[in-house]
Amino acid sequence: MDKRPLGFIGAVFFLTVLLFTRVGTEKALYILPVFLIAVFSIFLKQKKLKFFAVIAASVLCASALFSVAESTFHMNEVYFSGEDVTVEGAILEKPYIHNDKQYVVIKTDKVDGENVTIKVRINALDLPEDADFNSKVRLRANLYKVSGLDTSMSSLKSQNICLVGNCKANSFIVIGDAEKDLRYHLLSLRYRLVDTVYSLFPNDIGGFISGIVLGETDFLEDETMESFRITGTSHILVVSGLHVALWSGFFYKIFAVFFRKRLSAIISIVFLFFYMAFTGFTPSVIRAGTMMILNYVAVILREKPDSLNTLGISALVITVCDPFSLYSVGTVFSFASVFGILLVHEYIYKKLNFMKIRNVLLRKITQTLTSLILVSLSAQIFTFPVSVLYNINFSLLSVVVNTLISLLSTISMVSGGIGAVILTFFSTSIIGRFSMSLSAVASKVILHIVKTFSRYSDMYISVSNLENYILVFLVLTLIFLLGLSNRKNKSVIFAILMIPVFLVSYFVPDLYKSSFVEFSVIDVGQGLCVAFTNDEECVMFGCGGTFTANSNITNYLERGRTKSIEAVYLSVNESMAQMNEIMNIKEDFTIDSVVTSSEYDFSYIGKNSVSADYVKAEYFGGKMRVDFYTQEKSSFALVRTGDIRILINFYGKLNEENLPQGCIAPDIYVTMYGNTYVGDSSLIGKYIISSEYETSVPAAARDVHITMNDGSFIKPILV
Repeated sequence: MDKRPLGFIGAVFFLTVLLFTRVGTEKALYILPVFLIAVFSIFLKQKKLKFFAVIAASVLCASALFSVAESTFHMNEVYFSGEDVTVEGAILEKPYIHNDKQYVVIKTDKVDGENVTIKVRINALDLPEDADFNSKVRLRANLYKVSGLDTSMSSLKSQNICLVGNCKANSFIVIGDAEKDLRYHLLSLRYRLVDTVYSLFPNDIGGFISGIVLGETDFLEDETMESFRITGTSHILVVSGLHVALWSGFFYKIFAVFFRKRLSAIISIVFLFFYMAFTGFTPSVIRAGTMMILNYVAVILREKPDSLNTLGISALVITVCDPFSLYSVGTVFSFASVFGILLVHEYIYKKLNFMKIRNVLLRKITQTLTSLILVSLSAQIFTFPVSVLYNINFSLLSVVVNTLISLLSTISMVSGGIGAVILTFFSTSIIGRFSMSLSAVASKVILHIVKTFSRYSDMYISVSNLENYILVFLVLTLIFLLGLSNRKNKSVIFAILMIPVFLVSYFVPDLYKSSFVEFSVIDVGQGLCVAFTNDEECVMFGCGGTFTANSNITNYLERGRTKSIEAVYLSVNESMAQMNEIMNIKEDFTIDSVVTSSEYDFSYIGKNSVSADYVKAEYFGGKMRVDFYTQEKSSFALVRTGDIRILINFYGKLNEENLPQGCIAPDIYVTMYGNTYVGDSSLIGKYIISSEYETSVPAAARDVHITMNDGSFIKPILV
């Protein structure tokens, strides 16, 4: 810590916020005090309590920083979620298509006439032709929360997109252009470069060059993108530290030919600020840009730069400026890979004696190959825990393929970038065309290598269900940092002995979870799925819908680490829509039984299936009691857990005159389709419905929650 104070503080900030984003506030507040007690014990033994004070202050500041950001974000999403509002603002980037839907990202000026500045993503089915980035627009949309269970939501939150929504038909209007600031001109230049590249190579080659030079992958085929994922090389298609290091190093060497080193470093710093703005200040670019700027500052001050220290400082900058950036797997991947590369270079590569190879050419080749292999291997080793942390697949081909394409990707990137710039301004330039041709040749070889190796898709392995081991990785990282601060063996051994304490603190919240039944309403398109979870067991009511049903339900079950589904209650209509979803869910989870009306038989799904017009059952050791009814024109269930009565309406209007006494005026009423509660709705504690059917909500309903593909409404109920 004496040698790298800011770097150490940055590492603590980064890991603290990472802990909050991955395990949640609840578990983080158990883990962090235990961590601080362990650190206090270590530094008390070393009589260096000032170091503990620094770490404790860093943890507290990082926690406060994240809490404030989360509170502000949550306040906006709660205030506007489920609302049908008028949005005015400017389009921040070109509209894009994803999963056959057209999206625009808007920075709002006003929401329903209020001066509100937030970022929203809108699904616009009838986007006007003149709607482009920097257009001033007005539209009507249903907004809903980003922080749901869908895995794509974390990516949106990392971009500070607070709400998402669906544009009302024919309501999207372009009312002018926003102010053309520096960002507009930089984005315009970027889009012009992309157009130049793709006009020359309107195929995968042009798509690849656009990706490796500018991070624009819209022109690549889905099959090609999958090949890069399988081979663990998709990182080269995102503007990242690799791009920053190559371009800044390239220009620094050119400047150094004409100017002194210190002046070249100053010019390179100016270029880096320009390049970071040009690429949109993405976290990985900020990380690399900050490190390179600090290295150039060291050149100006004639000091020797410390890469580990600059990495820690860049972590501090990113965490303070945007704590939500750690929701992005790309940000964490970037830091983990660079951390691994720096450690390997410092502790392994420097100790290899290449001078024993007398032939100069052979020595250079050996050094280069060794460096490439060690870089790829160290990056793969240190990003593996990140793959586990974010539950994404991991490629065992990464080291081999990255080593093979490393030099070619550099050629493709540099020559493609230079060629694109020259041809954008001088379309007939011979130098520009030669540079682009060189990039195209290198790109074609890379695509061939990647597609060839992608045939071995069995090397692309799943790392799910390993989440509980992530804390060990975090603890070992902290231990390593503590070990750097004082390398006495006793201190490190004592720190290692604290691992069981950390693990206990991680699982403590699970010990009291058995005292709660988690009640969740999951949006499944045109319908809802109601789930009750206790101690990794689940009971579900309904699972049909028109879209997102399987993914939203599966995400919910995986998030709760569900081991078994004790029962699924179905009221199947003539379309049998729910059956497709339950068969999909059955592929990944064990379903003990299906309960439905006497008209249907689903014994082939669950071994203890029941078909009856009235079913009475208990679950979770008697913590939850269910009465399931099927009547002539309606189907519903009454669930009692703790002191709460929950009435779930599958279909039909529920008239108080025909309801059993216990179903009247429930604490919570959930209706899966466009159905209403006929009676005194003001006596219902909470009324939950999908926005597809919000027009059927009784005017007297006093506490209404309208879902719109926002993952789930969750309420823990004490039993």
